[in-house]
Order: sequence, then C-alpha cells, then structure tokens
Amino acid sequence: MKVRVRFAPSPTGPLHIGGIRTALYNYLFAKKNNGKFILRIEDTDMLRSVDGAENHIRESLKWLNISIDEGPVKGGLFGPYRQSDRNSLYIKHIDALISQKKAYLAFDSEDDLKRARLAQEKKGEAFLYNWRNRKNFRNSLNMSSKDVEKELNVGTNYVVRFKSYAKGDEKTITVNDVVRGQITFDKSLESDKILLKGDRTPTYHLANVVDDCLMEISHVIRGEEWLPSLGFHCQLYDAFGWKRPVFVHLPLILKPYGKGKLSKRDGEKFGFPVFVVDWGKKSMSFERDGYLPEAIINYLALLGWNPGGDKEVFTLKDLEGLFSIDDVSPSGSKLDIERCRWFNHKHIQRKSNNTIKEKLLNELEKREIYNSQVVPQRVANLIKERVYLLSDVWDEACYFYESPENYNTKNLKRLEKASAVSALISINGYVSKNLGVSWEKAVDFVAEDQNMKKNLILSTIRLALVGRFAGVSVFEILSIIGKEESMKRINNLLSRLKE
Repeated sequence: MKVRVRFAPSPTGPLHIGGIRTALYNYLFAKKNNGKFILRIEDTDMLRSVDGAENHIRESLKWLNISIDEGPVKGGLFGPYRQSDRNSLYIKHIDALISQKKAYLAFDSEDDLKRARLAQEKKGEAFLYNWRNRKNFRNSLNMSSKDVEKELNVGTNYVVRFKSYAKGDEKTITVNDVVRGQITFDKSLESDKILLKGDRTPTYHLANVVDDCLMEISHVIRGEEWLPSLGFHCQLYDAFGWKRPVFVHLPLILKPYGKGKLSKRDGEKFGFPVFVVDWGKKSMSFERDGYLPEAIINYLALLGWNPGGDKEVFTLKDLEGLFSIDDVSPSGSKLDIERCRWFNHKHIQRKSNNTIKEKLLNELEKREIYNSQVVPQRVANLIKERVYLLSDVWDEACYFYESPENYNTKNLKRLEKASAVSALISINGYVSKNLGVSWEKAVDFVAEDQNMKKNLILSTIRLALVGRFAGVSVFEILSIIGKEESMKRINNLLSRLKE
C-alpha cells in the first residue's frame, strides 16, 4: 500500500502538544514506510478560525524539524490544502449524495427544531433528527419536487442532511482500528448529521472524508476524541462507494494532576508549557523555557508508544527507523514535565559545548556584562552537566560574572551555627600573607591549623562565591574569577556573618 498520511488541524488557536504528538506519529509512520506526510488546514468553521493560528501550526512543526511533503505553502498534486479553498469539491459530492437519495434538503426553521427538541426533552429523551421522526419535518424526503423547487426559488434557507439509517437497513457498521481492534456502531442510534450548513459551507465531517479520499490518504491517524465520529465517517465512505482508509485512534495525553485530557489552559494553571513555540507574549512555550526540539520529539514519541528495550534517548532519525503504529498503547498517558526535563538534560549533554556557550554569550550581551577575564567557553564546559534547560544557563553561570547580592538563608544559618567566621578569617589571613599560595594548599593549611573539617571551609567559601551551596567545584570557581575577586567576595560574606 502506498502510504499517505495527513495532519489536519483546525486553525482555531495555538497548536498544543496533543496535536504535536499526533503530527509526530503521522510523520514517523510516513518516514518508516517511505510515504508522504501532508499538512491540511481544516478551516471549514470560519467563525472559529483565529488569525495567526495557521502560522503557529507551521512554525511549531518547523521548530521540531518535522518536514512537510505537501501542504498549503509547500504545495503538491492534491491541493488546495486549505478546506476553505475546496468548497466547490464538497458541493459536487453533496449533490451526488442528494441525487442518490442518500442525503436530503431540510428546510426546518430554528423554531421548528426548538419545539421538537423541547417536546422530546419533556419526555425525558434526547432529541435526534433521524429515521424515527424525519417524516415529521419539512425536508425533501417528505415534499414533492415541485414544493422543494418552490422553496428554493423563494430563497428559503436549508441545510443538507445525511440519511443515516432507514427502517429495514442493516443496523450496525463494524470498523477495525489498529490500536483498539474491532468497533461496532449502531446506525439506528445516529442522527441525520448536517453535511452542508445554511451558509453553504460543509461541515467538518463531510469535508474530512471527501478530502481524505481525494488526497488518497491511506491511514487516518488521529486522537481518540474522534472515535464517536468514526461510525458516521465510515457511513459516508460506504455511501460514496469508497474504500475506507486504515484507522488509528491515538490515546489521549492526560493532565499531570487529576483526571481528564490535557487542555491548553492546564499549562497556565499548573505552570508548565503546552505549546512548543510562543503564542502571544504571555504564553509559556517549550522553546522559550529552554527545551531542545530533539527532547520534545523524544519525550512525545514515548508518550503512548515504546520500541522495547532499555534505551530511552533517541534522535528524530532514530525514531524514523523504529516507529511502529502497531505498538501504540490504547491507554492515555499523563504529562510528566519532570521526565520531559530529564530528556532535555540528556539531549543537552549530547550537544556540543558551543550550544551552552552561545546561550551564555546571549545572556551576557542582554545584561551588558563584558568581562574579558572570565572566558565563556571555559564556563560553558564546566556548567554543561548541570543544565537541564537552556534557560538554566544564566542561573548556573551568573556567579562567575557577578558577586552574590544575597545569601541563601538556610545555608547562612548552618554556617553561623558552625562558627564559620573563624574559617573565613583564617583563609582570608593566610591567603593575604601568602599571595602565591594555591587555594588547595590554603584550605589544607587552615583545616589542619584550626582543626576544622575541610568540608566546612569549602562550604563557607562556596557561599561567599555563589550565595548558596550550589555550583561547580569551588576550586574551579576560584581559579576562573581570580584571587582578587575571590578575596572580595570572602570579605563580603565575613562582614555579613559578623553583623
């Protein structure tokens, strides 16, 4: 089978990571099977379309290095790739269904439908416009062709509905899903869904099926939220006499806390990004927070799929060769932002040290810090192992360039209890009298002379240099910032402890 898959988002807002994972699985499946990955913009609902959303979709895929084979900008033989540009195709196919009496015109007013809905609700039943009551409404199934033409001539508004089931038809429809196995739908419980709205634009369901057929989509890989629509979509395929594609409904990405599907609002609520690139000034994004695209790809690929074995860190190229849709789990997975950070740390370690250096140089330029004594490359080499996000770089490197203005309160109290003042006085005095002595030798001398533990002395010096019990080796810091700056910081802490 020639593999052609599509990622078909609606431009109703920014693309969040649930959509990104769907795009990724489509892309990986295409690459594994020498197929094509298509981007199609499903903008049939123009009222809900949001300016900039389509661009955000493209920028998100671009940042992740998910390349598009066909799409609105890329072009291709099966375009246009925006549904708003394909309306004449939908009208043509709806007319074909009407001519075969598989769809019909419904002239019911909003008031007609409202009255029918209220009457049904009074009986404690949900209202469905279908085989049980369609004969009671004003539609072309019940009207003469002359009356239908008359309504059209006077401009009566209408919609086109699909004739989902009639008494005596086969009641059930069975579909096989790669992830969920065989699923059976009862057609007699379906409503006669609208195919063409009153404004002469198609509904999502009609456009989706027509496009998947005309674009020769072999596998429909999408989120499980579309499962309730699957039976209806298959009815449309059958009504047109088309071969159904292979269906794959992916499990949901769940909230990190509580129950339910991860939403765009959860990021703001729980304080983590759900978009890969920025959407507006206030939104959090993985790019802004300092994640690498490789890490997001790696994490999302394993959020619902596993290649087996102990290896966890993969490149996009690795995944292209390993991915199998047959191994996707039907169970939802909670978003674990700490695990995502772990993947980011691992991918940072695989990068050249220049990645950290460039980020550090940007931070120095932003802060207008110019210090020729502290070499950025040397600092980058030291802090790389400690960096989990690129946004951590300045926090891990700042003490090489700036003396601490404040000291960690808990760390300070520990030193006060341990009588660290005498350690600082001793170090200060010894180094001042022996300017050529190494810091290692100075610490050894004070430890022996004052009968102090070396760890206490080093912790005291670290607090003076960094402002907290953190950072790379104390001796590396002392070496890089130089003796004059080191002594200045030690004296600052000494003054603080004496207060």
